[in-house]
Amino acid sequence: TRELLMEQAGSPDPVVARRTLLAAEFNPRLVSEYRVIGYEGEASAYAPAEASELLAGQSFTALYELVPTAAAKALAKEARPEKETLFKLRLSYEDTQRRVSRKHQFVVLNGTPDWDLASDDFRFTAAVAAMGMIMRDSPHRGTASLDQVGRWASGRGVSVPAREREEFSLLLDRAKRVF
Repeated sequence: TRELLMEQAGSPDPVVARRTLLAAEFNPRLVSEYRVIGYEGEASAYAPAEASELLAGQSFTALYELVPTAAAKALAKEARPEKETLFKLRLSYEDTQRRVSRKHQFVVLNGTPDWDLASDDFRFTAAVAAMGMIMRDSPHRGTASLDQVGRWASGRGVSVPAREREEFSLLLDRAKRVF
């Protein structure tokens, strides 16, 4: 919440974007199904992600689970797969400084993801999402375990403030005693 951000920063940060919308359009040749992680069984699992206001220095994250098609699986087995658009990401927001609407589009190509190359921030985000799925006993959790969550969240280069990492670590320790 805004109050928590103000407490952490010591002063109110300016609102830099309003009506932020992040929408992904998946290539049906490569993606048979998708959902936003954290919205099991809800219509919003397939809707664009939204944030009403973003403050200076704040980030906005949406994690998608993708189910590859047979064609995508075949491409992944090739030694040098042909690059193809996996999805288009559309970002729109109202720039409060200039009082104009902004729209950006990014194209993400298919490829074999390499967990070893993932940033510490991405791993921490994945750890938080996995822990939530474990605690809710989500059918989408796959083989995720609380031990994996601990390894993923332990990165040194994470931009998440130390206080929040420590709080997450305490929650994880408590969850390990319960689960």
